[in-house]
Amino acid sequence: MRLHPDMKRLWRACVLVPVVCLAAGGLYLAAVKAVRWYEARRLEARREAERGKWERLQQAHPVEDLRRAVRESPGEFGKMLKEQGIEAGEFLRSVSSEGGQFRLGPGPSGRAFDVKFRRVIKPTEGAKPAPGGPQTRRLRYSVALNYQDAANYYSIGFAPDGVSVAKVEGWCERGIGTASSEGLAGRTSAEVVIKKRDHSLAVVLDGRTVAKAYDDAFTGGQIGFWTSSPEVAFEEVKCQPVGEIYFSDDFMRGSEQASEWETVAGQWRLNSLDNVSMSSNAFTFEGKGGERPGLAVAGHWFWDNYAFQVACQRRGDEPAGLCFGYRDAENYYAARWGAEKAQILKVRQGKATVVAEADVPIRKAEWYELRADVADETARVFVDDNLTLSIADPELSFGRVGLYAEGPNGALFDDVRVRDLRRFEDDFSKDCPGKWTPLGGSWQWHDGVMRGQATGPAKAVAGNVRWQDYELAVDVARPAQGQIGLCVNYQDEANYYVLRLDANDATLAKVAEGVGTDLATAQGVKWHEGAGRLRVVTRGGWLAAFFERDLLLQAFDAGLRAGKVGLYVDGAVADFDNVRVDFLPELRPVFTTHEVFSGELSMAQWAAAQSDWHAESATIQGRPATLRWHRAAIFGPHEVVASVGKDFSLHIVTAGQPPKAEEGYLLTCTGSGTQVEAALLRK
Repeated sequence: MRLHPDMKRLWRACVLVPVVCLAAGGLYLAAVKAVRWYEARRLEARREAERGKWERLQQAHPVEDLRRAVRESPGEFGKMLKEQGIEAGEFLRSVSSEGGQFRLGPGPSGRAFDVKFRRVIKPTEGAKPAPGGPQTRRLRYSVALNYQDAANYYSIGFAPDGVSVAKVEGWCERGIGTASSEGLAGRTSAEVVIKKRDHSLAVVLDGRTVAKAYDDAFTGGQIGFWTSSPEVAFEEVKCQPVGEIYFSDDFMRGSEQASEWETVAGQWRLNSLDNVSMSSNAFTFEGKGGERPGLAVAGHWFWDNYAFQVACQRRGDEPAGLCFGYRDAENYYAARWGAEKAQILKVRQGKATVVAEADVPIRKAEWYELRADVADETARVFVDDNLTLSIADPELSFGRVGLYAEGPNGALFDDVRVRDLRRFEDDFSKDCPGKWTPLGGSWQWHDGVMRGQATGPAKAVAGNVRWQDYELAVDVARPAQGQIGLCVNYQDEANYYVLRLDANDATLAKVAEGVGTDLATAQGVKWHEGAGRLRVVTRGGWLAAFFERDLLLQAFDAGLRAGKVGLYVDGAVADFDNVRVDFLPELRPVFTTHEVFSGELSMAQWAAAQSDWHAESATIQGRPATLRWHRAAIFGPHEVVASVGKDFSLHIVTAGQPPKAEEGYLLTCTGSGTQVEAALLRK
């Protein structure tokens, strides 16, 4: 059978066309790879050339002088770079990252996290040891946090002579916070923990806080590492997200059930009575010591800024207490109480040292509430809410919590609770650049105080724009002229509240979208000689100002619910000291414990939510009315929330004595459409 010539040509085309296409595709891919290889080699050659120019420039000028020139006169410095044949962008990258490129990895998703790693020096294979050992080498490395891009991130630099924190923004690097002279010299291995929180950053080197900074410009992003030598290696790298701390244990379980507690030393067991109705405290955790104190720990290694409380009863004459900042069995802090004294012990490498002591004993066979507030390298220890001891130590940076008991008699423990402790303090005992942001005027750390001076309005702000429901307190003296004050819920220069005081009067004002409005005024402020304590409280729209214990003025405005804190001067010179921000505890809802019975038909009415309210006849403003009183006794600060329609009439009584509505405060509200009238009455 013979094929037609046209069929032969068609068959050849069907075979040859795919072959040609495959060959062309292969050539195209090869060409693409060749171009990419060429571009990579060209870029590497360019970087090598730039690196050589940068090294020659660095030899002629100290690196700090170069960075200062970039910040102070970028135009003139750019001309000099052009004359040297150096590309400006590449130079700025070199200045920002110590002349190298970061090796980047995934970063955290939250605003609070810890980066933990071990830095080791591993001499390259075949290299001769440096004279005198690694401590004489000029090894450096940097860690990038919240790396947005090559022009925006935080940089923590480690060198033989110190540790520093910098902020790289728009290619320009600026040192922030406090730098440390404690560096890498003599350390062939070091454990590093970098703790990033909402507006702060701390560097912990071998368990000791060596640098701190305050800034909230960057969140998210990546984490990167850079080193000046391949001899520096990073091992055991861990990025730990940090959330709100909460842990509790009332030990109401059987001894066979799982427990969060880890026994470190001594004997520990759960105690429970067979008939729990025969005791008010039927479940306890008992600990005893031997040659070493008994110690049981819980929690996570990265815990910091927490309040740890526990009920404790000593069984014998030996001391008992609690443990905090626990890292391992040889390194922790313990607060202990005995028959004569209270002490704080610092245990390092298994050796205990008394770092604080007071004549505050606790009796045996009696229950006490012990508490340790641990935050910002400080610890305050309380007995039944009374401050007993306090310490400040840069090695108190993080760690687990624990229970502590000495001797064969030991102690009983119950009702453990660990919760987040939010606190901001500054006694200005040392300068900390970046902690306060000046906005106008002159703000300087001076002889243990923050001195503000301005011919017009000026502020220094600190904290985080998400702060809400807090009390700001500061020591300040009466101004000789002009005004002084405090700012709360500061969002920006166009939105904040400010308390202003002169020699006689006080004003609480709101600035919204740049427009100021006075909310409340008071005359005749009772100043005294020397500095006094000035306080402003903000909570859910309520604002109140106090001088010492006297209420100056108060107002309600719900426009700004959160923001930073600030110091204020206007045409005055003022010294501010002992700034403290305490965050107010959240109000807990009044729970109804009998709702669990609502599924039982015979108890449905009794278990319903409305059964918590009982009706009483009353007279309100001369008119008969029916009040529904809540069955629970409410103590301390509280809120009452009620949903209403467009047209309503509502009366709320608080601090009352049923059935007499007039014994407490009476809030009357009437509404029609968009108009609401309210009055607060008191007998």
